Amino acid sequence: FSSLLLDGWFDFAYRFSYPPDRIGKVMSYTLDYFHPSPEVPTTAGVVDVDGCRVYLMMTDNKIDELRCDLPVEFTFRRIHESGGKPNYFWKSTPQPSGVRS
Repeated sequence: FSSLLLDGWFDFAYRFSYPPDRIGKVMSYTLDYFHPSPEVPTTAGVVDVDGCRVYLMMTDNKIDELRCDLPVEFTFRRIHESGGKPNYFWKSTPQPSGVRS
């Protein structure tokens, strides 16, 4: 695989969330002030998606607006870089207000 091909895929995955038709619900969350991150604190939580619970990092959230039962969407984001190569995975992000779940 060429680097350009991979960069193009990650750029595509970063811009488009998946699955677009599913909305999760925050069941619990935690704030981590010790994990080195550009977004301090690092926020992670258990999210219920169609009866399946997954543990995900959270992004684009305001700490004072976090709560259980918060509707979230999913987005493919860069987690960290190791050995000069980026590592991507799914994160949850609050569903925009005014959008019905």
